[in-house]
Amino acid sequence: MFHAVKLTKQAAGLPTDKSGACNGTPLSQTTIDTVKATVPALAQHGREIVAEMYDRLLADPEIRTLLNQSHQNGASPSAQH
Repeated sequence: MFHAVKLTKQAAGLPTDKSGACNGTPLSQTTIDTVKATVPALAQHGREIVAEMYDRLLADPEIRTLLNQSHQNGASPSAQH
């Protein structure tokens, strides 16, 4: 089963000040609607999507160096294929 993860504003890529308060423009209604529309697909296919995403990321040597390789051991259900 897919579990929702609550993102911090910083992790979501929103501009924040030193306190972590969002100081940027809020998400547009179109963006909110798009994110909500993806929930059923993520609930049904989340692990497959994550596995494919990491396969693609790890295939690129420049991106692979940005990822913590010690976490690429298959221990997470999302990392298993």
